Amino acid sequence: MKRGNLKYLVLLIGIITSVQLSAQQYEEKLVVPLSKPGEKGSLEVGLIMGSIKVEGYNGKEVIVTAKAFDRYNEEGKRERTQERHSDNKTDLTGLKKISSNGFELDIEEKDNHVEISSDHFNKRIDLEIKVPINFSLELGTVNNGDIYVSNVDGNHEISNVNGDIEMYAISGSVVASTVNGKLVMEFDRVAPNTPMAFAGMNKNIDLTLPADTKATLKMDSKMGEIYTDFDAELVKSGPEVNKSTKSGIYKVSVSQSVTAKLNGGGPEI
Repeated sequence: MKRGNLKYLVLLIGIITSVQLSAQQYEEKLVVPLSKPGEKGSLEVGLIMGSIKVEGYNGKEVIVTAKAFDRYNEEGKRERTQERHSDNKTDLTGLKKISSNGFELDIEEKDNHVEISSDHFNKRIDLEIKVPINFSLELGTVNNGDIYVSNVDGNHEISNVNGDIEMYAISGSVVASTVNGKLVMEFDRVAPNTPMAFAGMNKNIDLTLPADTKATLKMDSKMGEIYTDFDAELVKSGPEVNKSTKSGIYKVSVSQSVTAKLNGGGPEI
């Protein structure tokens, strides 16, 4: 993530400022002003555990709502605490546990670039974020969460390891990948002369493009089928051979994919 002189802040959300919704959920809302309201901007979010939802709106600020959840229930934590202390023969009888249920979230803004991150690995943090429509996104999460995006216009990079990626009413370009989740893309407008890429493993990829999109599709599926309702022109091509002599080692890799042109062809997808 980018670092520099910060206009905004590093926010520590603790038990004093949190709103307790239940024994296991806490919520905090923050409005982030932009350095250049009304101009294009970008949002970068990185989580270890949790979901990310981003929605474009007709506003000039970034609005962040964070919800934190304990990963385990209180009964499970008590059991593990007792197990850990049993080896040390610590008597907990009559003692009352004091829990720290806060969570930490870093938010930084500089020149209309907003960064949000959390290093929590044992507590899920779900983020709901509203951004101006003309915002580019770089979003990533690893565990126990999905990514959902709607109504934004920009160049977007999205990754998830153990969850879905869904994007609707999107304009611009997208590079997206997920391992154990579905990938759904619905474009209102595709950026001209800009290549895009979509990769998934174990679940479906569903791509919807405007009817007049000019693109060259390179498609490959290891253990599945490819379907389309576009009037695509299939292009006959042989295996793609890549050679490399890097570090004194001669290496050749051969791959085969299906190529099709939409409306005469265009940027590669």
